[in-house]
Amino acid sequence: MVALAILLVVVGGGAVLLLTQDDDDDREAYVDAVTLILQHDSELSAAEARCIADVAVDVGGDSLRDAVTPEEISEAPSRDLGDHGVRLDDQQGNEFFDGVGGCIDLRQLLLDGLAELGPGVSDCVDAALNDDLFRRVMVASFVDGDNWQESNPELAGEFETTVGHCEP
Repeated sequence: MVALAILLVVVGGGAVLLLTQDDDDDREAYVDAVTLILQHDSELSAAEARCIADVAVDVGGDSLRDAVTPEEISEAPSRDLGDHGVRLDDQQGNEFFDGVGGCIDLRQLLLDGLAELGPGVSDCVDAALNDDLFRRVMVASFVDGDNWQESNPELAGEFETTVGHCEP
């Protein structure tokens, strides 16, 4: 249960971001649209959302352009880009993790979100979850979205074993 809560807190629905950089105007339109998605039902500041959207653009690829226009994104800011068929591969997931780390402290975001589960849960998870496992789980969630556990059963088991005892 805690493992699932952790992913929901950090990923917030698993918005997978993969954008194209071919044209500056086009790039800015995508960054603006993704910023809107990131601010929808989120506690991210405008600057944090913009930074993450810029990272997503820098990750590269034509997947988003092939799947959806910036206008379509803006018209439905509550939709996950994964719903449009946008996907990251493992390399891009790692690049995205590294880039987002320059925008926000993902680990602290996780720990802050866990505070609502009860006293001591955040401290327990922080002590149990090493940086390597945290990174692998986050990258898997960026690549596979909400289905990361089914797509990575060994990783999901390792994650549950590591933090599963941190129940409130």
